[in-house]
Amino acid sequence: MSLKDRKTRDDRYMDLFIVFSKRVEHILAVLLVCFLVALFISQALLLVPGLRQRIVKVERLEGHPYMNTAGS
Repeated sequence: MSLKDRKTRDDRYMDLFIVFSKRVEHILAVLLVCFLVALFISQALLLVPGLRQRIVKVERLEGHPYMNTAGS
């Protein structure tokens, strides 16, 4: 195999690797954004007391909720 053929083959491999890695990076970026959106939505849903009671099992075991009595 000549040096020119080897260089051409190596260049082709590098080009294919760059195309592949850009696709993988794009997929990972999309997944990261989806997971962040899901995280924010799930945390926002935990702010709803009635929904939090149904989602979080430990919430029912905590006893009586704390009531702010500073205004009384």
